[in-house]
Amino acid sequence: MDEMKILEAIADIDGIYNCGYVDTKDLVFRPEFRSLCEEDTCGNYDVNYSCPPYCGTPEEMKAKVMQYKRLLVMQTAWDVSDVMNTEETKEVKAKHNDISFKVLDELKALGIESDAMMAGPCKQCKKMCMQMIGEPCPRDYKVYSCLSAYCLDVTALAETLGWECWCGNTRVLYFSLFMFEK
Repeated sequence: MDEMKILEAIADIDGIYNCGYVDTKDLVFRPEFRSLCEEDTCGNYDVNYSCPPYCGTPEEMKAKVMQYKRLLVMQTAWDVSDVMNTEETKEVKAKHNDISFKVLDELKALGIESDAMMAGPCKQCKKMCMQMIGEPCPRDYKVYSCLSAYCLDVTALAETLGWECWCGNTRVLYFSLFMFEK
């Protein structure tokens, strides 16, 4: 797939701050990041199919990514009153993921099936993840795991791309990665 065609297809999606490509060989994985999930600060550990332990071990998650050669990386930027205000950051994280779903839809329209890493745990089932009642996930291609579940070093990713990763106390940046070229 011509990478310029992908960028053209998503150019009209409002809210994208940066977009670019990276080779999977340039990604840095840190299995110790799994502890971020195990601390369960988001409340989804062991209750969401897209979160540990159900999504896979750090090694399995890395292997899933490494099936691909290239990834589309998308970043959004949001002004907030305080990055430590979880209510506000959750709200903009949801907006980021909505933009990510629009990117997935554009990729699908181009005939590209893509796996995605997005910000935070999958929240597609409004009340609770079907895992909690022992039902299969109904979301098909739209189920996603967060970058922490993949143990992806986002700071290293941003450095590889020449992008900012941290913007201080009143601006938050979120990343999504779309795995598309095997």
